Amino acid sequence: MRLYFLGIGIFIISYTHLFAAEAGMPQLDPTYWASQAFWLILIFAVLYLTLSNLFIPKIKNNIDSRENKIKDDLDEAQKLKNLTEQKLKEYEQSIVNAKKEVQKIIFESKNELSTQIQTKKKKI
Repeated sequence: MRLYFLGIGIFIISYTHLFAAEAGMPQLDPTYWASQAFWLILIFAVLYLTLSNLFIPKIKNNIDSRENKIKDDLDEAQKLKNLTEQKLKEYEQSIVNAKKEVQKIIFESKNELSTQIQTKKKKI
């Protein structure tokens, strides 16, 4: 397979009047192929180095910082959820305690009133 491509390459390089070069398409003229290949390789090498050294690290840093921020936000949300659950339990416990205290006060007031009524009935 390599030999086949090598043969085709040698044929193309040696044949000066290929395809439509004489018809006005200079990019198909084999005399300019070396310079075109040079500039193609140079431009793509510069593009690759620019992307790999300048842009990709910035993008990676942004993605990493977003991931860390999301992770921190989720951790904080979990802490706040636990705190709200604890406060809700405390609130419900205080409501239960308040109801018990109200029932105790009502019971004491009823007993006190009934004793007062009994003493007043005895006086009457």
